[in-house]
Amino acid sequence: MADWSWNLDAASSEPLRSYEDVLVKRIFHPWACHLLGVLRPEPGSRAIDVATGPGTVARMLAASVGPRGSVLGTDISPGMLDLARAKPPVDGAAIEYAECGADSLRAPDAAYDVVVCQHGLQFFPDRRAALSELHRVAADGARLAISLWAGLESNPMFRALHDAVSAELGEQQAQDFRQPWSLPADEVVQLLHEVGFVDVRRTPAALPVHVPEGAEGLSCVYRLSAIAEELEQLHPTAHEALMQNLRTRLAPLLHDGTIHAVTSAEVVTATATSTRPA
Repeated sequence: MADWSWNLDAASSEPLRSYEDVLVKRIFHPWACHLLGVLRPEPGSRAIDVATGPGTVARMLAASVGPRGSVLGTDISPGMLDLARAKPPVDGAAIEYAECGADSLRAPDAAYDVVVCQHGLQFFPDRRAALSELHRVAADGARLAISLWAGLESNPMFRALHDAVSAELGEQQAQDFRQPWSLPADEVVQLLHEVGFVDVRRTPAALPVHVPEGAEGLSCVYRLSAIAEELEQLHPTAHEALMQNLRTRLAPLLHDGTIHAVTSAEVVTATATSTRPA
C-alpha cells in the first residue's frame, strides 16, 4: 500500500501553495479552532504541536498561551516547516520549529503542559511509538488532544474525491487514497491507554466547511496524496475524465461554484501521568 506524501521540499511548490490556500484556510483552520476550543490551553502553558505542517495549530497555541508560554511545532516535512517559519510572528508566545518524526521528537522529557496533534496520527508509520513519545514529552497532568477524520461515509466531500478515484483509476488507487479516513478512534483510545495516558475520551464532532475554489481547488488533495505520482503520469484525457467524475460527484454540494459540506472527525483527549508503562 502506498503512503501519503507530505514531504514537500520547497515552500514555493505549487502543491504546498494549494495546501495553504485551500486546505488550511477552508478546512484545517476551522478544525484547529475547534480543537483548541476543546483543549482550552491556559496562559503560560508550554505547548507542543506534533505534525504542525505550516504551523496552523502552533500559531493558535502561541496566541492562546500568551507571551509567558512557549510553543514547539514539529514536522517531518522541511517544506511545511519553511512555510511555517516564513509567516509573521504571532502576538503571543514565541514559536520554535523542529524537523523530526513523531516517534523521535527533538524535545526533553516531561517538558509540555499541552500536547496537540491535528489530523496527523494516521500518517505515522508507528503510531504506538509516536504516542509513547507524546507521553514522554508530556508533563505530569498535561492535557493531550488529537483529531482524527471520521470515515468517508461521514465526509461526503472527501467521499467524492475517493469515489472519483475508484471509478476512474481503480480500487487499488482508491485504497491508497483513503488512508486519512481509515484510522478508527477506538484504536487510538486503546493505544493511549497502553502508553500511559489516563482519562482518555473520544468526542465526535462535525463542522461545516465552504470551498469557493470548487472542484478544481479541492482537487489539490490529489497532488498531496498517495496517488500523486500516478496522477502526474496520467494522459490529459484520463486526468480530465477524473476531474469530470469529481465535478459530477460534488454537484449536490455546490452552490454558485462553492462547495458547502459537513466534515466529521473525532477528537480524542487524555491526561498524562508521571507513571510510565513498563
